[in-house]
Amino acid sequence: MVGGSTRVPLVRERVGEFFGRTPLTSIDPDKVVAIGAAIQADILVGNKPDSELLLLDVIPLSLGLETMGGLVEKVIPRNTTISGGPRAGSLPPSKMGQTAMSIHVMQGERELVQDCRSLARFALRGIPALPAGGAHIRVTFQVDADGLLSVTAMEKSTGVEASIQVKPSYGLTDGEIATMIKDSMSYAEQDIQARMLAEQKVEAARVLESLTSALAADAALLSAAERQAIDAAAEQVRAAAAGDDADAIKEAIKNIDTQTQEFAARRMDQSVPYRAERPIRGRGLKCQKLYFCPTRTCVRMASLWKLRPVKPFSMPRCVAVSKLNTPAKNPVPVPPATASCVKVLTRWRKVAKMKTTCWIKPGGWNLTAV
Repeated sequence: MVGGSTRVPLVRERVGEFFGRTPLTSIDPDKVVAIGAAIQADILVGNKPDSELLLLDVIPLSLGLETMGGLVEKVIPRNTTISGGPRAGSLPPSKMGQTAMSIHVMQGERELVQDCRSLARFALRGIPALPAGGAHIRVTFQVDADGLLSVTAMEKSTGVEASIQVKPSYGLTDGEIATMIKDSMSYAEQDIQARMLAEQKVEAARVLESLTSALAADAALLSAAERQAIDAAAEQVRAAAAGDDADAIKEAIKNIDTQTQEFAARRMDQSVPYRAERPIRGRGLKCQKLYFCPTRTCVRMASLWKLRPVKPFSMPRCVAVSKLNTPAKNPVPVPPATASCVKVLTRWRKVAKMKTTCWIKPGGWNLTAV
């Protein structure tokens, strides 16, 4: 036992009852404190580098950062040894074109900012103006032997950085630390639910912001009916995000993802450079829609054109496009205007009456004709 108050017989008795064994009292409780401090000082100044003695201090409460939605992302967990090396986390900008960011350093075991202790704030400026999440900001935490916390935020592409130092344990009593730890255990389930709700609301805001930007740039790619369906799905996300049901928000996000898949494919097709090789006969296919999956890329819609077309028309994807991926021993007849960006065997082309196919070539799309 350590400390002058341990000389009291009643204290020794209560400690023994609590731990179920007789405490060790053969060491002078006053001297042992001074001896331990002297040994630690000797180690820190490097007088005994080969000594087997090792005294380790630990961080009493977790240290982390405030993220979107008022959440706390822990960087250094509680009970991590001091001088245990730097710990790093990422903190992407939340807004498109954001050139500055406020770094909020937190301390505590709860999941929400409002339930943790604020340690410090500092700003990182000079971030390149990129889309939301485009800049890569690395935040490094380092606690030295004196318990001084150094936080450094750096943008990777430019090397711009900012830092601050703070004493995490300053102003906290042992009782307050114990209370914070106890509260984190008592409210663990509520904190998990609150975090799930906040994360879904952040995701909903991100989806709506991305959709608004996409519609502002390429709304012309949508028909009136498609735009109406997307607007209705977006309104459903807004209504769900205004509530407190995380599952409802998740379902609304899933619905809007389904409604905007075709729109996203059209935007991708529009951004992909391609080159159409016109055949000698003056008739061919111009790719308009592509279907992407891990194993193949297929043409979903193409325009049949001539050298002097009266009016190009769109030809929807036939069911046969999917059937082209069946085994070669079972070829399927398909209309002559169907093309697939896969390796189509010669016998398939004969059955399908396809004289050429389209394929992906380095440097852009190379669309040949039928």
